[in-house]
Amino acid sequence: MAATATEDRFPSRGSTVLLILMVVVLVGIAVVLLAGGPVGVRIVWFVTLSTSLVFLFLLARALRAGRSWARPVAILELWLVAITGVIDTILALTENRLNIPIGTFLAIYALAAPAGPFRLPAAGAERQKAIVGCIVALATSVGPLLVGVLAARG
Repeated sequence: MAATATEDRFPSRGSTVLLILMVVVLVGIAVVLLAGGPVGVRIVWFVTLSTSLVFLFLLARALRAGRSWARPVAILELWLVAITGVIDTILALTENRLNIPIGTFLAIYALAAPAGPFRLPAAGAERQKAIVGCIVALATSVGPLLVGVLAARG
């Protein structure tokens, strides 16, 4: 059956992309656990990636369940994934490395579905959840990028 113009595909696409990003984070955790290097750096990476994993899982479930706070948080998270992927690719190119931003491509795919306006829910518990979710989205998306930049310089 063809999708109609009024069909809301963002929750399905968004949650699927978030679950795929969870697999990418799981691979990152495995690499951190198996790689050598200073224990302190590996612990910071493990904690950062584990936090991202839990956040992505909870956000994907809430988005699929249609929670009103999940849509603006997912839109922000996907935009942050896209932007940090571009920044990471630019940084890699400055170091003569090639980085294929898979997360950026997935985020663009999810955001290509009409997501609607970025609107927080009306006042109440749902609005508070959305605000907290946006803060966590900022921390879990920008955090790994900052850790990576600091680890590369150190």
